[in-house]
Amino acid sequence: MNFHLHLPLFKVILSVTFAYSTAVGIHLYRDGEISVSWISLLWVLAGGIYTHLFEYVYHSLGMHQSIRFGGSQYYDKRHLRHHRLFFGESFQTRQSDLLKEVATSWYTLPVLFFLHYFAFLALFPARHALWFFLGVTVQSLAYEISHWFTHVKDNSFDRVLARVPLLSRLRAAQIRHHRLHHAIPTLNLNFTPPYLGDRLGRTHSK
Repeated sequence: MNFHLHLPLFKVILSVTFAYSTAVGIHLYRDGEISVSWISLLWVLAGGIYTHLFEYVYHSLGMHQSIRFGGSQYYDKRHLRHHRLFFGESFQTRQSDLLKEVATSWYTLPVLFFLHYFAFLALFPARHALWFFLGVTVQSLAYEISHWFTHVKDNSFDRVLARVPLLSRLRAAQIRHHRLHHAIPTLNLNFTPPYLGDRLGRTHSK
């Protein structure tokens, strides 16, 4: 694997795992133990679903909607540039300078993580926090890794998945789903299956 080519992805993976590891450290310092039960699995699932829906809302409102403030209009220039660069025949590339526009900035996810972490502690029992944010972390990594390789031409990640019957079909459908979003930005705003946000918001392509 070309380390330099995939450096932005490695930075995001490290930043997300560091954020979760820090949360584990905070929890152990405060409570000294981690409780395990069947309910823990439900909190992991809840964290994954929450992150999946947050992805949809953040993408649709934060990246594709302009915000008016003080008579001025603001919009996510980086995301607009992402759509301009990865369009049509240029949907996939191996140019490292272009792929820098694919991965989320390394500091963004830890900031969002801890904003949600401390909000969770204010609203729910602390004993459930690590399980909920395990779901958040896994879903965030699934998004970042699969989105990254969706835009990398001729990559080993998809070559491996292509050998697994069910996963190969799901992955091919995911790439088609996202390719259509780049063609019609008002559709397919969720990236990862099962596209709950798109189905609820009626932005899922038929």
